[in-house]
Amino acid sequence: IPKRDWSSDVCSSDLNVNKLSAITEEFIKLLKKKNITLYNLSENKKAVSVLGHQLVKRYSLTEAQRQKLINLVITKLSK
Repeated sequence: IPKRDWSSDVCSSDLNVNKLSAITEEFIKLLKKKNITLYNLSENKKAVSVLGHQLVKRYSLTEAQRQKLINLVITKLSK
């Protein structure tokens, strides 16, 4: 069995974490620009959805990344 070089997997995983972290920050900035907070998030579902779809398309996020992005945004907004 050939040895596997896991270093590239770790780097690619780190890039995904860094990418999602940066996109999360961008998403939060966009929400704040529109005065959307955790407390009025449900009242602004349409605007949040449009912003989210724009980011998903711009960064070619997978469904798993999109779900993680949503969770990260909600977590950061709740702090």
